[in-house]
Amino acid sequence: MDKIFFKLRYKLYAIIKDVKEEKKQENIRKILEKIRCKGENFQLNGNIIITEPTMLSVGNNVHIGDGAFLYTDGGLVIGDNTHISNNVTINTIEYNHEGDAFYYDDKKIYKSVIIEKNVWIGLNVNITPGITIGEGAIIGMGAVITKDVPAYSIVENQSLQILKNRNIDIYNSLETEKNGAINGISVKENASRNAFDLGENIFFIVSTGRSGSEAISQILSQNKLIKCEHESKGILINLSTQYEHGEISKEEVKQKLIEIYSNLSNIDHKEYLHYGESDQKLSNLIEILHEIFPKAKFVWLLRNAKDVVTSTYSRGWFHDGEFNIPIRQDLNVSKITSEKIYSIYRLNGGKIKGAFTEQAWKEMSPFEKNCWYWVYWNKRIEQQLEKIEDKNFIKITLENLEEDIDKLNNFLGLNSFHYEIKTSNKAKYELNEWTENQKNIFEKICKPYQEKWHTALKK
Repeated sequence: MDKIFFKLRYKLYAIIKDVKEEKKQENIRKILEKIRCKGENFQLNGNIIITEPTMLSVGNNVHIGDGAFLYTDGGLVIGDNTHISNNVTINTIEYNHEGDAFYYDDKKIYKSVIIEKNVWIGLNVNITPGITIGEGAIIGMGAVITKDVPAYSIVENQSLQILKNRNIDIYNSLETEKNGAINGISVKENASRNAFDLGENIFFIVSTGRSGSEAISQILSQNKLIKCEHESKGILINLSTQYEHGEISKEEVKQKLIEIYSNLSNIDHKEYLHYGESDQKLSNLIEILHEIFPKAKFVWLLRNAKDVVTSTYSRGWFHDGEFNIPIRQDLNVSKITSEKIYSIYRLNGGKIKGAFTEQAWKEMSPFEKNCWYWVYWNKRIEQQLEKIEDKNFIKITLENLEEDIDKLNNFLGLNSFHYEIKTSNKAKYELNEWTENQKNIFEKICKPYQEKWHTALKK
C-alpha cells in the first residue's frame, strides 16, 4: 500500500501542478485581452495581479515577473524594453487621510505612474503613486520609490540615492543597435515606430464618447493601410479629467503626453501607413496634441444629441451615485451600467472653472447633466479646432457615416476603399420613455446647438 500511495502521490502532485499552471495561463490570457495598448514580445511570467488592465499601456519587449501587483486604476504606462522583476508593486492610488475616518475615508486620489523605455526594476521594488521613472534608469532591489527617478540613473535602496549614472555612450550604442537580453529574455528588434515618427500620418478622432467612437475605429481598421485604436491609452481617462478640473496644468499634461507617446513603439512600420486613435478623452487635449504633433489630423465625430443623451443617461452617466450625492430615486436610472473606471473619472461641472458652483451642480438632475455634457464637450472640441488650419481637421456625423466615410478616407490621403459600415456598443433605451420635463430640458439645452452644428455640416 505504501508503494502504491507513493506512486499516486507524485501523480497527484503532477496533476495539481498542471491545474495551477492552467489557471495561471488562463489568468494571463484574460489580463492580456483587456490591455488595449500592448506591444510585441510582451511577457507576463507567473502569478500577476493587475487591478484595471484597461488603464495599462505597454510598449514592445516588456517583461513583468512573478508576484507583481500593479494597482493601475490611476493609469500606468510601461515603455519599450522594460524589465520588471519579481514581486514588484506599483500603486497609482492614494487614500485620503484627512477625511472623517480614523485611518482614511472612501475618497481615493488617483495619480498616474509612467515608466519610460529601457528601464530595469529589481526584485521587491515598491513604486508609489504619481512617479515617473526616466529612460534607461536601473532601480536596485528592495527600493521604495517615492520621488521621480532621473533618466539613466542607477538608484539603490530606501535612500533613493543615485549611485551613479549609466555610461551614456554605451547606452546610446545599445539603444541604437537594440542589443542585449534581460534575464534571458531577448530584446527583439522590430520595425515598429512611435507616434513621433509618423508626421502627417497620425490622426485623432474626438467625440462625446457615446458617439460611435468604437464603431468608427473598427470601420477604419478594415483598411489594411490604417491602424485605428479605440481608447488604447487608459491613462488618458484620468489625465483628461484632471486637466478639465484644473488639477493639473497644461504644461504638465503636455509633458506627460510626450512621455507616453515617445516611450511606446507599437505602430507597425511595414503594414500600416496611417495610425489613429479614437477616444473621447482626447477631446479636451486637441490644442496640446496639436503642439506636440503639428502635422497631425483631427476628426470631429458628431452625433445627434438625442441619441447621445439617450445612450449616456440610460447607462447611468452622471448618476447621483457617481458624485456621492444622496440618490434621488425619481431622477436616476435604476442601475449604472457604465464601467466603474469611467464613473470614477466622470466630468464634474462643479469643479470646472466658470461652469457651476458645487451646489448648483448637486441640484441638477442626471438627465440635465447629460444634456449639458453633450453641449459642453462639443463646444470644447469646436473651440480648439478653430485654432487649427482647415486642412488639418474634418467634421463628420455618425448619422451620415456611409456618405462621410469616403470624405474621411480622402481627408487622410488614401485611395478609394469600400468600408462596411457597422455599429457597436449600442445602448438599449427608448426615446418615448422621456418625461415631458426631460423633453423640455433637452429642448432648452441641446436643441440650439444641435441645429447649429448639424446644419453647418450639411452645407
